[in-house]
Amino acid sequence: MSGPSFNLIAASIQPAFRAEVSNSKAAGGATARPSLVIGQALGTGYVANVPVKVLSTGTANALFRTGSQLARAIAAYLANDPFAELWALPVDDSGTGVAAALSLKFVVTGTPGYGSLYLYIAGQRLVINVTPASTATSIGDAIAAALGINEAAAFAAGSTFPVTATNSSGTVTFLARNKGSLSNQIDFRVNYLGSASGEQYPVGVVAQYYPTGLAWTDLALAYQGNNATAPACNASTTSTSNGTILGANDPSLTTAIANMGDRRYSFVVCPYSTKGTGLPITLLATEFADSLTGRWGPQKQVYGHVYSALNSTAATLYGLSTDNSPHVSIFGIEASPTPPCEIAAAFAGAIAPSIRNDPARPLNTLILQGVLAPSPADQFNYTEREQILANGITTPLIDPAGNVRIQRAISTYTKNAYGAADKSYRDITTPATLDFILTEMGNYISNAYSRVKLVDNDMPIQPGTNCVNCNSIRNALIDLYVGWERLAIVENSAVFSKLIRVTRDTDGNPAGDPTVVNVYFPPDLVNGLMNMNALAEFRLQYSPADLAA
Repeated sequence: MSGPSFNLIAASIQPAFRAEVSNSKAAGGATARPSLVIGQALGTGYVANVPVKVLSTGTANALFRTGSQLARAIAAYLANDPFAELWALPVDDSGTGVAAALSLKFVVTGTPGYGSLYLYIAGQRLVINVTPASTATSIGDAIAAALGINEAAAFAAGSTFPVTATNSSGTVTFLARNKGSLSNQIDFRVNYLGSASGEQYPVGVVAQYYPTGLAWTDLALAYQGNNATAPACNASTTSTSNGTILGANDPSLTTAIANMGDRRYSFVVCPYSTKGTGLPITLLATEFADSLTGRWGPQKQVYGHVYSALNSTAATLYGLSTDNSPHVSIFGIEASPTPPCEIAAAFAGAIAPSIRNDPARPLNTLILQGVLAPSPADQFNYTEREQILANGITTPLIDPAGNVRIQRAISTYTKNAYGAADKSYRDITTPATLDFILTEMGNYISNAYSRVKLVDNDMPIQPGTNCVNCNSIRNALIDLYVGWERLAIVENSAVFSKLIRVTRDTDGNPAGDPTVVNVYFPPDLVNGLMNMNALAEFRLQYSPADLAA
């Protein structure tokens, strides 16, 4: 009987005891699954288009400047996944970028009463105290002082808001701090929580769109975003009427995506939802594709999923053109005060801990912490949610407490290559489970078979000789599968053991490569319980046949 094959111990005639240690049969551990947030930054504390590790919101604020799109998105992510290994990918505003602007006029009639003005900007509350001595000008000055009259002033004040403000006799002009289309999604409203929660105009004070003179309503969750009187810093606005400016010209992500390299990023937040040649979602769908050069392909095998969001109408969402990617998801919601870049971050952050713990467990009902609910009038009804889901867009559920929850977390994949309906990649948990299985299998093989000799099945293998054959590999993979079955990641191990095939490349093919093993690996993934159907076929009285059943 031959002895084991040593890696370090050489033959020697000197008497001694020598031992070497190998972890090849014990190596293992959870694979790190970092998150990555892409976004536009401000200031000079970062290198554009280069990923950087972020330890906290404080780190993000220092690197990308408090109030920037990226810093706010990172705060939204960490509110849902505070213990993540988190990376940021900062991009500069486009050189041709335009920042959205909106003017509001604050009117004071007579002597105002004591109270507060509750102004919500991008879902963040700004409280301005009002006294009988207040004037429209003093109210506007207070807003401008809190937000900063320009970027330098906002930075000096440590403003966490995404806009600056200038005041002219009570007419306040808000300018987005970051440029581009995302600045059109900055929501403005007064008294979001309504008078029942103590948020109402002080006596004699009102806010109006300028210069139309249309007054805001003072209702709980009052939202004007999809009405004719919408503020321009909302995606529903399509012109520069009412003295406003629309944001435009987003930065390119081509260089930023290239700089991601081959590092694994399992949860990637994209603040944009635009599709097309050279546009963010299409670029990322290509990067995460099942292709020779994609992250799900055989060369990279680093997998991952992209999370985005769109704050728009039901009609837009169920007509939205997507890249039909199994590795991209878009959370669709209408009229939330929270910007879509922060919704996307909360979406990924809510999902990441669950997938890390159990990739097959359904994601339904998870709360998007920090995302504000639309008003009841703007919430999707059953039919709208069904149509939006059918288009491959994840839909929200608003619970009685006002929490925004995930109804069903799905990918944008709805059709196969021939354009026929295909539900194989519908739920995010499906690719997440495949990511887990393939990563674990790759880790096992690299640990157990990194320096072994491949022999035929009919050759006897002595223990410790660092040899392996196809039968032993097959048995090892079946053992792995049984372990996953115990975790309820897969099922039907008995059937799997009959279907799996492990063959040498030269089996039946003399021209094959004798150093290659081919594996046919057919896992049966565990499915989430998504629906339960019941027929309530009632009786007024059980019949004799029923009683005898």
